[in-house]
Amino acid sequence: MTVTKKITELKQSAVQLDITVRKEDIRSEYDSIITDATKNIRIPGFRPGKVPRNVLERKLGYTLLKEVKGRILELALATIFEDEEFPQSYRPLPYSTPEIDDETRDRTLNLDEDLTFSVHYDVMPSVHVEKWTGFEVEVPEIKISDEDINQEIEILRERNAAVFDKDEQAPAQKGDVVTVDYGEIDSAGKFIENTMRKDYVWTLGTGRNVYELDDALIGMKRGEIREIEKNYPQDFENTALAGQTKKIRVIMNNIKEKTLPVLDDEFAKDMGEQYNTLDELRNTIKSRLEKERDAAIHTFKINSIFEKIIAITPIELPESMIRIQLQTQWRNLTNQMDVPVDGEIIEEYGAEKDPWKKDLMKLWRPGVIKTLHSGLIATAIARQLSLEVSDEELQHEIERIAQERKSVEIEELTAYYEQESRKELLKEDIKERKLFDIILKENIFKTGQEQNFLEFTGKNK
Repeated sequence: MTVTKKITELKQSAVQLDITVRKEDIRSEYDSIITDATKNIRIPGFRPGKVPRNVLERKLGYTLLKEVKGRILELALATIFEDEEFPQSYRPLPYSTPEIDDETRDRTLNLDEDLTFSVHYDVMPSVHVEKWTGFEVEVPEIKISDEDINQEIEILRERNAAVFDKDEQAPAQKGDVVTVDYGEIDSAGKFIENTMRKDYVWTLGTGRNVYELDDALIGMKRGEIREIEKNYPQDFENTALAGQTKKIRVIMNNIKEKTLPVLDDEFAKDMGEQYNTLDELRNTIKSRLEKERDAAIHTFKINSIFEKIIAITPIELPESMIRIQLQTQWRNLTNQMDVPVDGEIIEEYGAEKDPWKKDLMKLWRPGVIKTLHSGLIATAIARQLSLEVSDEELQHEIERIAQERKSVEIEELTAYYEQESRKELLKEDIKERKLFDIILKENIFKTGQEQNFLEFTGKNK
């Protein structure tokens, strides 16, 4: 098939491809389909394979033309995209299916005319990074304080707390572990469908429930039923509740009291046989937090540099690229929807009709755009530097992973990475680290003001 084409660049890294197919090729394809049809289609009054062409065209004319048009469109696109000389920059993204213009889709094929049609699709964005070196970034000075270590120890105490049922007449207080049934009710006092949660467990005072009911439940006793009317501000974090008033019924099923272990050397020994004293445990925690701090600072430096590069390197991201990344994040979330989160199963995220998905997509979108922008810039810089990963570097990385995991033998890990897709992913990780190391060397970092570790790492949230 002979086709002519014209490419027009559109906004957001999309293109319009105008294609013309000669009427001779259309007629040839039509004749081929007619020939096949006369052999295979049965029409009463005619023997198999003996249906006259004019009879077949009279009875199935529109259907035949529709089939020919579909095949012509498919063959024309295949002819163009399978041509090795067709520019790589104008090839569609794997997840961007070329869409045929509405006029062609609705038009009946004319065998006596050339067929001209247009398709639209997204392509890989064009990226040109003019500057990525010589930027200056101020990095906060982060020190590990006793407060930081104490918080980690308190987390350990919480995890190892003894939990006992409270007396039936004892009221619920902050710090108690409560088990409740709850749900929204309508004006008639009936539960609203899909809002009811049974045996939901959380620690009172942590706010880890959809409606943030903690304060309203203080003082409740086991078996008590309480109806709560709550107004949610317009800027409420849960956008599904923001600006609304909800009436919620809560049934207190159980109340447990937590008793934290005494903070002494015996507590340290319970945390692991490698500890003999509380000081040893504290020193280990401090070392771990220092590693977390160093990793957070490294990430801060990289992100800060990329923010500066992004500011001077505009990229038109195609909508399909953003959409596929958002859908990936959604799938990752829904794959975990049967995992309890502080006692509640996030089953409401599973149905696409729920407002949660729309709200989450809107919330995620700016971060997804930034991530894609950074990734394309990183790829462009790596290409400028002609970064590659040698077999020696690959083997060294496998040995590092084996040493880090300890329980995995090098031979076993080497065999695992013999699969090409796994090997390529590992190479990309190594290449990214090499790129980041170069970027850190080629930019300037100055020590800034001292900042709290918990705030810097987000661990105070």
